[in-house]
Amino acid sequence: MNKKTKNNIKRRYDTLNERASTLIGKRLTEVAYHDGVDDLGIAFYTIDPFSPHRHELMQGVDLIVHDNSIVGFYWEWWRNDYELGINTSGVHSVLKSNLPVFDPSQDVHWNGRIGKTITDVTITLHQYNFLCDCRISFDDANPVWICARNAEECTLNGDDIILVFTEQEAKRIGIDVNA
Repeated sequence: MNKKTKNNIKRRYDTLNERASTLIGKRLTEVAYHDGVDDLGIAFYTIDPFSPHRHELMQGVDLIVHDNSIVGFYWEWWRNDYELGINTSGVHSVLKSNLPVFDPSQDVHWNGRIGKTITDVTITLHQYNFLCDCRISFDDANPVWICARNAEECTLNGDDIILVFTEQEAKRIGIDVNA
């Protein structure tokens, strides 16, 4: 890897970290999923066949905190591959899609995290395959990992946003839970 590529990757890491870090010290009040629906109008994330320990989204997720600020996590095309994107204006401001927005706050995976303070945000950028993971840590609740992966083969970049709710599942799909 040449020096220019390394500098671009470092700059990208710094930008993602800066944007995600705006969540630290704030209380999570809402979650909004930007996802597609099947022919019956059922959100895809509710019928994820791959694991009961994660949600797969077509576009992204917004985390809304107590001061009404929003941080959106979505997939984007970067360096000829899919990658995690982070925006402090929410997913809708970046993607301009007409996908439905769902409130999963009452879902078993989120109801123990809503109302909790975000204590840390860790961006892990894997140098060799350019996968990027974001761990959101909470006060008195287990972390959530967010990544842009292929839903069927989660060790590859892809155009799905994967939210992982258990450490076991995170390890299974190749996320470094100790980073």
